[in-house]
Amino acid sequence: MPTVLADDHVERCRAVLAASPPSAVVSYVSALRLVRVEIPRRLSGDERVHITVLEGDVAPQRRGVVTHTHASDGRRYRGRPLPTVTAAGLPAVAPERTWLQLAGSLTADELVVLGDAMTRRKSPVTTVVALRGEVSAAPPGTRGIRRARDAVELVRPGTDSSPESWVRLHMVRAGLPCPLVNAKIYDDRGGFVAMPDLALPALKIAIEYDGDVHRTDRETWMRDVAKREQLRDLGWLVVVVVGAHLRDPDALVAMLRRAVRSRS
Repeated sequence: MPTVLADDHVERCRAVLAASPPSAVVSYVSALRLVRVEIPRRLSGDERVHITVLEGDVAPQRRGVVTHTHASDGRRYRGRPLPTVTAAGLPAVAPERTWLQLAGSLTADELVVLGDAMTRRKSPVTTVVALRGEVSAAPPGTRGIRRARDAVELVRPGTDSSPESWVRLHMVRAGLPCPLVNAKIYDDRGGFVAMPDLALPALKIAIEYDGDVHRTDRETWMRDVAKREQLRDLGWLVVVVVGAHLRDPDALVAMLRRAVRSRS
């Protein structure tokens, strides 16, 4: 392949598939890159091309290529073929199966955050129903299946960013109420007011995550200021979380616990 394309992961996947048996499909973290899902931090440094081939096929042995196998007789998945999609013009393992493939490499919480990323409010690549289907169909002994069973119950569709998912998980793991994701809030006349990142409607607590865009984009910052003032006028407590809070989960949980207690 042309040297100018050597750093393009899609083109490297294309080159590897060209030298692979017909059964080969892009899989694992490479499949995430093809469908443009946010890569978990633990795996973000893995730039190798991952492919899956049918058991018994001869796969290329090259530096920077990782080959996985799938049983052709269906022993492992009750006769179901490997689910695939076309992404960036290449055959790839379907997102829900990719999620399960990565269960052996990620923690339960990282799997939840990845599941959230796959079921984003904008441009989702799969559904929670599909993720649950993969977990229920996986045979005993599947690598990471226990973590996957725990994680899939905590995945919430409709999120906008991974930091929001981490805030929600820290709350749940600490025994705090599980907040709703992007719940719409209306005033007494039924007019739309806001859709906070996370909310505890029964307690009138809204939790907002402020990323770098709130610091660099004045229009976004001003819009959020106005939205939060409206919420406060309606009696809502607005808790703002920033990146520093996520680096100190204990302090974050303590702050959120104080907010919950103030409204209980």
